[in-house]
Amino acid sequence: MDFDYYKFEKLCKTYRWLVPVFLAFFFACHAQSFSPSECASALCAHSDSLSEFRSHISAYGLSHSLFYHFYLFIWSGLTCCDSELVLRFSNLPWVVLAAWFFRKDARALFVLLLSPYFIYYASDVSPCLMQMAVASGISYFFYSKSLSTSQSLTHGLGLLLLISLTGISGCIWAIGFFVAWLVLEGREFWSRWHIRSRICWGIAFLGISGYYVVTYSLTPSSHSASGFLGVVFSVYEMLGLLGLGPSKGDWLNYSSIGDILTNSDFLLAFIGALVVIGLLVHGLFVWRRTSSPSLFPALGCLVCLPLALQLLFSTWLGYSFSPVFCAPLLPLVCLIIARGLPWENGLSWKNIISITFVIIWLLSDVCIRFDDNYARPDYRAAIDYAKQEAAKGYSVLLLCHPLAKAHYDPANSLPLQPWHRCQKIITSDAACFTPLIEKVKNSGRYQRKRQLCPAFFEYALKTNFSTSPGFGDSPPVRYSFERL
Repeated sequence: MDFDYYKFEKLCKTYRWLVPVFLAFFFACHAQSFSPSECASALCAHSDSLSEFRSHISAYGLSHSLFYHFYLFIWSGLTCCDSELVLRFSNLPWVVLAAWFFRKDARALFVLLLSPYFIYYASDVSPCLMQMAVASGISYFFYSKSLSTSQSLTHGLGLLLLISLTGISGCIWAIGFFVAWLVLEGREFWSRWHIRSRICWGIAFLGISGYYVVTYSLTPSSHSASGFLGVVFSVYEMLGLLGLGPSKGDWLNYSSIGDILTNSDFLLAFIGALVVIGLLVHGLFVWRRTSSPSLFPALGCLVCLPLALQLLFSTWLGYSFSPVFCAPLLPLVCLIIARGLPWENGLSWKNIISITFVIIWLLSDVCIRFDDNYARPDYRAAIDYAKQEAAKGYSVLLLCHPLAKAHYDPANSLPLQPWHRCQKIITSDAACFTPLIEKVKNSGRYQRKRQLCPAFFEYALKTNFSTSPGFGDSPPVRYSFERL
């Protein structure tokens, strides 16, 4: 069969949007250690049977994101590989899906793939990318509706139902998008031609959201940060400033807005925020020129209602606000920035603003990806080092999240024991270990040797002390499971 050059050229033009998608994903993909939540997801994904998968979901409190973890279980079964990198590649279909919704809007696709928020979470083993992908379709549906472009009602309801499957946060964002749609163009939904779609969608959504509310309420809570600071950090991440200021770990040490305002590390992030916020405001007014007058009230409902519901749930059930909750908002933010991104032929102040924006986000991307200050806690390296020291004959106490230990030390070769009987103590910088580390410091018997890896430190017994100081036996440290 002869090679048809014209068909090949047409095929390349049709799917050329995939090239930047793969480049962005491979740039974002990393081989850093799994976080505790990723370790729990990996343990579920690598289950040998469906019954073992169900027991892991129940044991690790992951019922509030059942659909995503079942997807990981299927992915692991199809790939037949337990590699961490292969599990990270489970996000690639969702990245392609998110880009597919934006394929006809090159500027919005460019902004989405450039986003430091996307780069940071693109290879995380979490429902974040799944929610981003579905939210991309919902955001583009909402944008098209605002321009009075014909869109299928069933298509929009199906996307809302799909994002509600991703978890309790997906259900909350589905409510936000739905209310915004009603404010923007509610007459279509209430028309008598869509009664069957409304009833079917309503029953399915109530069933899914009811299940997730019950499982969410039964999951043990964690108290890592206040809700207000969580919202501030979400805005900080969403604006793409994570690689320009303090790292994600540094934010855990802040207790008030005053700590943030007095930190000189925010100077570059503050400059970047002015540029990005300026483009957001400009994009909103550009969008408003071609949309209905109800656009701003609709967007207000879309943003404020989910945040208010999540804060209400957090207060009611005793949970801290998770910054990842705002992941479905990223595609809409990128759409707005793309509308406000000016470009003209020649050198003008508008082009300078656009180039400055690209440089700011590109710098943030590079720092997130390659700067050690933004590296994730290295549970893998810390546990491997502890096992090596234990193999040399040292008595080692490892203080880290039990889910990370279950994943990287399945044989449990490092059992918990009283700290004063150990020659070496390897601990993470988690706040729950602070009281015990204070006891270690105050005993005068241990000295801090070094920082082993990101977020982990080593304390070694001084040479003039014995591991049997005559203290009464004390129980090993306990670390309660937290909500992931």
